[in-house]
Amino acid sequence: MLAWKNRSTKAFTLIELLVVIVIIAVLAVIVMPKFANRSTQAKQAAAQGDLKLLRNALQMCQTDTGLYPASLNDLTSSSAPGTSGYNSSGTATAFSSSSWNGPYLQGNIPQDPTASSASGNNANWTYTNTTGTVASTTNSAW
Repeated sequence: MLAWKNRSTKAFTLIELLVVIVIIAVLAVIVMPKFANRSTQAKQAAAQGDLKLLRNALQMCQTDTGLYPASLNDLTSSSAPGTSGYNSSGTATAFSSSSWNGPYLQGNIPQDPTASSASGNNANWTYTNTTGTVASTTNSAW
C-alpha cells in the first residue's frame, strides 16, 4: 500500500496542468502582437535598402556619363546601352562608350520586396528616366 501512495504523489493533477496551460496561453497572447508586424517591417527595411542601392547606381551612372539610363536594366549592362540616356533637362542623348564605366549593378535589378509580385522589366520600381528618380510602387514616399 505504501508503494501505491508514493506513485500517486509523483504525478501532476489535472488542475495543475490546466493552470500551467492557462498561464502559457496568457503569456502567448501578450507576446504575439509584438511579433505580428515584424515581417512587414523587414520588407520595408529591405525595400529602403534596395532603393538606396538603385539611387547610388543611378547617381554613379549620371556622374560618369552625364545621363540617366533609359531603364533600370541599363544599369546592369557591361557596355554602354544601345538605348539613349536622358540628361537633366530630359533630352534623349546617346551614351558615350568612353564614359560608360558600368555595370553599375551586379546581377539583376532587385525586386521590390513590399510588392505582392514582380511585374515588368524594372521589378516593381517606379523609375523616371528624365529625372533619375526611383521609388517603390507600394510607397512612393521612400
